[in-house]
Amino acid sequence: MTGPLLTVAQAAERLGISPSQVYELIYAGSATAVRLPSPRGRSPRNRGALRIEQSEISRLRDLTTAPSSTTEGAST
Repeated sequence: MTGPLLTVAQAAERLGISPSQVYELIYAGSATAVRLPSPRGRSPRNRGALRIEQSEISRLRDLTTAPSSTTEGAST
């Protein structure tokens, strides 16, 4: 583990996207996250909080701001 861990909300703010989009990146396997132990014990409803390493933010920023395809320079 390298660097501090950020909440999903903090990661979303730094990336300029919504928290739900961060969850989508995590569940799609595009983002690496750590699940902290739940303070209430282990059960299906108490899975623990997700955290994202700060070092992962720059890599995710590249994913979320990938240039879209343009028709600039294309001949018609």
